[in-house]
Amino acid sequence: MGTTNSRVNAPIKQNRGHLLDRNSELKHNNQGFTLVELLVVMVITTFVIAMVAMFISMGSRSYNHASNDIKLQMMSQTVTNQLDDIIIEANWVEKKTLSTEVTAFVIYASSNISVIFFDSKTEEIYMKDGFIQSDILNLTAAAYNRKENLMSTNITEFNLIQNRTENEEQLKMKMVNGTASYTTTHTIALRNKMEEP
Repeated sequence: MGTTNSRVNAPIKQNRGHLLDRNSELKHNNQGFTLVELLVVMVITTFVIAMVAMFISMGSRSYNHASNDIKLQMMSQTVTNQLDDIIIEANWVEKKTLSTEVTAFVIYASSNISVIFFDSKTEEIYMKDGFIQSDILNLTAAAYNRKENLMSTNITEFNLIQNRTENEEQLKMKMVNGTASYTTTHTIALRNKMEEP
């Protein structure tokens, strides 16, 4: 039995001795990081920070672009709804070129004459009502550009196309804000039959 115990204990003594040697080695090698190790850590840290910054920048740009798209779509829908309410009651829509930048769309309704002015230079549309026939004959570009008549901005293209056989008007409009753009085509079925005034 005595020999068995010595065999069991022998490896333990060797292991303890090995652990003591290893601990003394670690104490002697505990000198800190070398310059090369610090440089490697700094390069890796810089790379990680640059990647994180790039992802944040891309996310921010993506968010701004999507936000501009949504704003344009909402503005376009609002303008389209307003124009729909005005044009749906029309008997006739007449297009007049007032200058190289300003086009007027005269909307004749049974009891009212409204005019939508599109200024391609300022990229704005204006709407004014309460005109009479003699005003339309002498219509000028100066008759519209007041803040209270402003309907929308950021409009680079605007047109109303009359379809007499279908008794409808087709609205085409393009809005641009920064890098975002939105184009809409909307058909308005008139309630009244088209009759030239």
